[in-house]
Amino acid sequence: MFTARVDPETLEEIAEGCSVPVHAIEDVCECTALQTGTMTESMMHPNRYKHSAVFSVAPSVDLERLASALGELVSLNPILRTRIVDTSRRGLLQVVLRERHE
Repeated sequence: MFTARVDPETLEEIAEGCSVPVHAIEDVCECTALQTGTMTESMMHPNRYKHSAVFSVAPSVDLERLASALGELVSLNPILRTRIVDTSRRGLLQVVLRERHE
């Protein structure tokens, strides 16, 4: 059940915006005022809220175990599966994707 009531057309638009099938969507919520403001600000200043980091992994690290642990982390924390999508009918919405979508 979606937190926000979403009509089928908007749900299709959300799925397209996330590049996923509709069944990969777990939940849809309205954005908070802070999220809306942050997204609006980031549209005007594209690099303001971006950060990236590159980590070196020691050769002794089991990469399959690391990938599995990261997958479990994402699976257990919906915020790590959340995207914000701008829709034509509803504006900005938070979209939580299902756990196992690649």
